[in-house]
Amino acid sequence: MVPHEFAHLLINRIVGYPGVQEIPVWLHEGLATYLAGQQNRGDQAVRDGARRGTLPTLQQLDESWAQQAQIGYAMSYSIVNYLSEKYGPERMLSLLKALADGTKFDAALQQVMGIDSPALEQEWREWLLGG
Repeated sequence: MVPHEFAHLLINRIVGYPGVQEIPVWLHEGLATYLAGQQNRGDQAVRDGARRGTLPTLQQLDESWAQQAQIGYAMSYSIVNYLSEKYGPERMLSLLKALADGTKFDAALQQVMGIDSPALEQEWREWLLGG
């Protein structure tokens, strides 16, 4: 767990204050899990949930992390993995830097990745389903 917690410190250091307040919980946890090299064992549960349509939305996950942490870590890792594969680590760092500059999350996502949160979630869910 130490590498995961160290990754949180690194993310906080990159983004600083007040930018860290703009990072959704799912992104912070997903990045920490990804950066710590913790391949998530919940990938199949996430794919099954996507097929059944039972996964919470990213907004729901962010608003009620404590109640959904188990699936939350798996979803968070999965979406960060997707972002890294599709956009590359350079853009992930650019997203953090945009947040550090005080840009709100949705605006930073649009600025760096060229998509908004609903489009990101839709693309990620399609990716999960193999489409």
